[in-house]
Amino acid sequence: MTAKRIIFGALALIIMGVIFFMSAQNGEKSSALSGGAADKLLEHSDEYIAIDDDSEKAEYHETVGQFLRKSAHVLEYAALTATLCLFMFTFEGSRAGLAGFASLVAVIYACADELHQTHVPDRNGTIADVLIDIIGISAAAIIFGAVAEIAENVKIRREKQQAEEQAWLNA
Repeated sequence: MTAKRIIFGALALIIMGVIFFMSAQNGEKSSALSGGAADKLLEHSDEYIAIDDDSEKAEYHETVGQFLRKSAHVLEYAALTATLCLFMFTFEGSRAGLAGFASLVAVIYACADELHQTHVPDRNGTIADVLIDIIGISAAAIIFGAVAEIAENVKIRREKQQAEEQAWLNA
């Protein structure tokens, strides 16, 4: 087993653990975390956003908090998929196929995570959250798959060119 395989596998497991830990927080703790992030983000927004009505401010605050929660879904599953891709790329095979398998593992984990949340007080698991997770999964898989495929093609072309140059020199 290569060092890269161990490192990338461990990183993927750590990210899975972080996702599980965050999902295991009850609704109150989870809302406090995203609400706190929204508070920090909106701390100085009065200078830029003129909302005088307190109910409108509360609605805006909730919208920002919701956006942050859903963005976190996208980012955490993009990070998971990226590390799973890096792990899978330590094996032989088509980069696209390996990225596809990494994506499948991430989607299964997203489904399992949402199921897990149905057992946490004041939390619920939703198909919508899985679909949001799939946005991050797809983005990472497409980027990593494409970059890896391009890098592989460049490597093959370079090796072919070197072989042709060597054959020309030996002729």
